[in-house]
Amino acid sequence: MLLLLLVYTTLISANDSIVFKVNYIYTFKDTKERKSGTDEMVLEIGKQYTAFHSRWRVERSRIFQKYRHEPRDKQMARTANMPRPRTFYSFYTDYPEKGVTTTTYHAFNIFECEERIEPIDWKYLEGDSVILGHDCLKAEGMFRGHKWTVWFTPDVPMEYGPWKLRGLPGLILYAEHDSGFFKYEAIELGKCEGLAMFHRDNKKPIKCTAKEIQELDALNYKNTEAFFERCGMPKPLNIDLKKLPSETPIFMEKYE
Repeated sequence: MLLLLLVYTTLISANDSIVFKVNYIYTFKDTKERKSGTDEMVLEIGKQYTAFHSRWRVERSRIFQKYRHEPRDKQMARTANMPRPRTFYSFYTDYPEKGVTTTTYHAFNIFECEERIEPIDWKYLEGDSVILGHDCLKAEGMFRGHKWTVWFTPDVPMEYGPWKLRGLPGLILYAEHDSGFFKYEAIELGKCEGLAMFHRDNKKPIKCTAKEIQELDALNYKNTEAFFERCGMPKPLNIDLKKLPSETPIFMEKYE
């Protein structure tokens, strides 16, 4: 369907443009106490790097940037009918240089880490399927303590997929975590020309490790008051944070 030649430099510029885009429905269960939720995620494949984040958070941010000179109430009115984002991470693959994945966690301030991710040792499995009209093959691989089962299509010979999953000879259109709590299902894909790659806000990020970001996310569920303090967020006037129940978070990856 499409063969892209991606050109990399040692240091990748943030000013990239999207050439291909995939939308996924992300189903997740983030604590043992909560029911499953969903968000629509978008994988933006650029000429230099890729970005993966909530469609609705990105679209809201693009509107706020476009109409940044308007009063805040008018900006909010423009997004009033949009679904609310449920995911506040962004993942940039091969940014700021090839082989590096940058994760940003948006919680009032921006927490950011850079890491080199070891390639996944994918095993091909018997079976085939058709997703969005594309013939798909099946594979599984271990990533940070968990097994992922995926369907990928050689019709689109790109090594990318949702989240941090990549390294197969075709675009990943479906991925499921061994816990059954997390999965990505492609709902739309195709060429995308002329749109600038969405990048993080201009706010200077707080540098940290991937494990520290996970610990911060866990704090959000275990002790919301401490989470607000850690992020420098103003406390809501109509909610007593001390009375919110402590919950047990579930994560897709394990850190030592």
